[in-house]
Amino acid sequence: MPNFENIAKLRDHLVTLRDIDRSDKFNMSSWVERNGYRSNIIADLRRILAIEGLPTNDDTLISPYTCKTVACLAGHTCMIFEAPEKRSIPTEAQKILGLRLAEAHYMFYGCWANQDGDPLINAQQITIDEAILYLNKVLDERKVRVSIAR
Repeated sequence: MPNFENIAKLRDHLVTLRDIDRSDKFNMSSWVERNGYRSNIIADLRRILAIEGLPTNDDTLISPYTCKTVACLAGHTCMIFEAPEKRSIPTEAQKILGLRLAEAHYMFYGCWANQDGDPLINAQQITIDEAILYLNKVLDERKVRVSIAR
């Protein structure tokens, strides 16, 4: 069953990012990204950045408010709930939010942005405001949909 308390915390986190003018830290097309390097495991991203000679400490990599890292819903979930860095971001975010696999897929891949039956949009086009509205809908309905209702 979805953990609506944690989903609300994720929504509140995104609202804070938007309100402090850090919407640039949200990107649905990347689990976690820094300097063009992407990964679905934070520890792997640290290793890549170290090889490239880039900073890898917590403040510059995974601080949810001040670093240069961008992330999707799953990536931000792992950052704010301090998930283990050596585990898969989507798997850990699924656990934190209490989602079944189909619910996690629907939420993390932005399937919800395709509500009108249009061809799937590019995940990078999903804005932080759209993500906040989606999470508000989940919280209002107390349900994570797994398909588009026609």
